[in-house]
Amino acid sequence: MGHRRWLTQNHVFRRRKKEFDNTEEMELAPITMSGSSALRMLQGRVFVLGKKVVVAKKGKGKKKGKDSEKGIEGSEKQKRKRAPNKKSGNVARKPEKKPEDCFKKKSIFFDLEYWEHNKLRHNLDVMHIEKNVFENLIGTLLDIDSKTKDGLNARLDLGEIGIRSSLQPHEGDKGKTELPHAPFNMYKEKKEILCTVVKNCRTPDGCASNFSRCVNMKELTLTGLKSHDC
Repeated sequence: MGHRRWLTQNHVFRRRKKEFDNTEEMELAPITMSGSSALRMLQGRVFVLGKKVVVAKKGKGKKKGKDSEKGIEGSEKQKRKRAPNKKSGNVARKPEKKPEDCFKKKSIFFDLEYWEHNKLRHNLDVMHIEKNVFENLIGTLLDIDSKTKDGLNARLDLGEIGIRSSLQPHEGDKGKTELPHAPFNMYKEKKEILCTVVKNCRTPDGCASNFSRCVNMKELTLTGLKSHDC
């Protein structure tokens, strides 16, 4: 998956296979693109902003009935063409993508003289990132349908990568696809303990909002969290 490239070269995680994707990571992290190099790649490029307008073609009037159906079938047969032969070389090749093709527009902030020299040109909203990470983590632990990241697609990806066979989905006795219980999934008893602690938690004034309103003891879930709650 390539996430270990950002670790130091002598980090132990680089050589661990079983815990990741059964491969050793020896590649280095990519070089961060500077604002000057990005501006250099944008020079001379013209961008058309906005969505593409698709104009529907007007079709000719067709007669109803059996005759029209036969005519449609006949026209479809006439319009059918043979698939291009790969050996003959008639297949249209897609143009190779260039590094500068990743840009969709030129930011207006580049008109500022100092903008290309900024180390950080775009600020990240830390509060919303914390909220999203917290909701995904709690949603996975409590197995909340709309928030969990441990779904069927995630388990199928394990089979494609070829790791953690014990967590891959399998067919049950009734023919339905079943997901094995993961070590990080909580049973009902542990969910009740966590929800009870959060519901009865009391914090100083101004430190956090009322946590108890976010706890649903019937479904054993946490919902309605705000950014300052995470």
